[in-house]
Amino acid sequence: MAKRILHRTHKSNYQSETINYDEPPVIADPWNIKIPEDLNCILNIEDGVIYVYKTKEDFNEKKRAYHVRPFNSFIEDMKFMCNIITDGPLKSHCYKRLAYLTYKYQLHVLLNEMNELRSQKAVPHRDFYNTRKVDTHIHASSCMNQKHLLRFIKKTIKTRRNDYVCIENGKPLTLEQVFDSLNLTSYDLSVDMLDVHADRNTFHRFDKFNAKYNPIGESRLREIFLKTDNYIKGVYFAEILKEVMADLEESKYQQAELRLSIYGRKPDEWDDLAKWALTNNVYSDT
Repeated sequence: MAKRILHRTHKSNYQSETINYDEPPVIADPWNIKIPEDLNCILNIEDGVIYVYKTKEDFNEKKRAYHVRPFNSFIEDMKFMCNIITDGPLKSHCYKRLAYLTYKYQLHVLLNEMNELRSQKAVPHRDFYNTRKVDTHIHASSCMNQKHLLRFIKKTIKTRRNDYVCIENGKPLTLEQVFDSLNLTSYDLSVDMLDVHADRNTFHRFDKFNAKYNPIGESRLREIFLKTDNYIKGVYFAEILKEVMADLEESKYQQAELRLSIYGRKPDEWDDLAKWALTNNVYSDT
């Protein structure tokens, strides 16, 4: 029923539109873009916050282009939220309310399950598998499943073992030498040995969650395979990302918004990230 209502509303509101909602837009050359003109705005750091001034006169008069809430205001709001979270009577009320909504939904399922099932069957060419699904805020370094990462590492060891991938004690090491120092071969690797799956033990334990980004518990392997600013300029990371993107393009009904981290450690971090994307052509319409 919900699907039919949405479908009917969609038709009435957008009947004059010519946009194809079933296909994502295809951009032939994503890197060939027109860079906006320099607005000659003035940026000034005040108490750790960057403020924007449109002109020199605005800067002298402290007339900011955008309003930014002060840090003390943020602290007050955070204290207010913490007080709400730790309030006993409020927690009891929320628990009862959530329990009530849960049982109400279960009652709805018992009474209307068959009606909804008939309504879903009446909608042609639409089920869970051919409805577009978008995963948002996915860490690019964890967008692949553990089997895919294992397969990629094994393939790279076999085909590119002589690539220099890192520096240790001032001496460049090949990929084969790195795994020799770990006393491992491609045959020894397994999904269980990689140990990159975030299970229930990582819940509320960010230290354990972050450690899952290190294949075999080795930060060196994360640096080699899952970083953009390493010794090999992020070539391996770009390759596995493009494999994931190709899989998503083939599945057609799955899209993902991958996230790349900016650490703020150096001024040219954005430039390095852009250079990595351009050099390796890391792009997909999905």
